Amino acid sequence: AELAPLAVKSNVVQGPPAAEILALRERLDVDLVALGSVGLRGLRRFLLGSVADRVLRRPGCPLLLIRDANPAGELKTIVVAQEYPDRATPWLELALRIAHAERSELVVLHVLPRAGYASDAHHVDLEPQKTPEKLERLVAQLDATVPVRIEARSGDAADLIPAVAQQLGADLLVMGAERNPDGWPGRVTDRVARAGLPGLLVVWPEADAEEEFEG
Repeated sequence: AELAPLAVKSNVVQGPPAAEILALRERLDVDLVALGSVGLRGLRRFLLGSVADRVLRRPGCPLLLIRDANPAGELKTIVVAQEYPDRATPWLELALRIAHAERSELVVLHVLPRAGYASDAHHVDLEPQKTPEKLERLVAQLDATVPVRIEARSGDAADLIPAVAQQLGADLLVMGAERNPDGWPGRVTDRVARAGLPGLLVVWPEADAEEEFEG
């Protein structure tokens, strides 16, 4: 009540935390799940806490992982990883809405495959030199009032996305979830989630967010 002037409802349940959070997410049809991200240094750099890791493996509404919140509660700089230079995505649209509401600077990051890298068709841009121009047009169509900076870089997305977010001092990184053949999350999402960023907002593609898993 001290932190939020709006009405707050509390739910106290017993059971495995991840399972109960997922069950509550579905029962209440929530729009966002927020969790603390506990980082431990080890062979895999930073390891997610087990609860965050398990929730990340179940598609649904956006998942906000917080490690170090800005003391003032501000989101001065938001980075959004956008793989499509000319197509809107739910994570780009959400990042724009947050940036608009928080009056944040938004950095749109597009990672180009390294030269000679055989990537999936939807990650290949036949005109990489036009990527910044395409992204500027796309963002202007969605919301021309948000101050946006375009960053188009080449490299491994799993390493480059968190590195750029850290370099820019981002308070929040927004990205789309992707999967591997065995399920969620894919390599990039998993690596970024374990990079120890202050804040990460993972958004599932709309079709996959409704996917149900057994067990």
